[in-house]
Amino acid sequence: MIALGAYPSITLGEARRLAQEVHDQLVKGLDPAEQKAAQRAQASVTTFESVAQDWLVRKKGKLSPTYYVKIEKTIRTNLFLRLGEKPIHKVTAGDVLDCLRVMEARGAIELARRCKSYAAAIFNYAATLEHVPVGYNPAQGLTRDVLEHRDVKHFPHLVEADLGEFLRALAEYPGRAETRLAVKLLLLTNGTYS
Repeated sequence: MIALGAYPSITLGEARRLAQEVHDQLVKGLDPAEQKAAQRAQASVTTFESVAQDWLVRKKGKLSPTYYVKIEKTIRTNLFLRLGEKPIHKVTAGDVLDCLRVMEARGAIELARRCKSYAAAIFNYAATLEHVPVGYNPAQGLTRDVLEHRDVKHFPHLVEADLGEFLRALAEYPGRAETRLAVKLLLLTNGTYS
């Protein structure tokens, strides 16, 4: 015995079609009740995407609308594509790293760093909801050694030996007087050469 649905939500035609499907499963040696239970179990599996969507909903009231949209779009386009359908407890550090490597390959290094941070926050949230064990966070273990990073490029600065030449050039600056005075004020208030 298997329930096909209740009248009037299931029409007679639909009930006949469902009964035929059940009969076909029995002919193939499959238990329709087990098939239905397996489908229900599969539907109840918590995916990375479902936890991330819940995390985003919780964040929505705490963020400005434009920033929320930016985060949501970043996660949707960069993490859901590869991790979205996976059960969250089966996502590995390698899976997260694969996502981040795709971003790195196209030169989006800062975006990869932010996505790693978002993924780590989502896994921490999943641990809070007991979807994964406490401490299970495959994104957290991805350190700077594993991920590509850009070398910090500092702007050139004025060294003390060049200060005299700079001040002469500033005195002869043909531009606006306000600009010359602002640079002098900056030199006096900066504390470096006062």
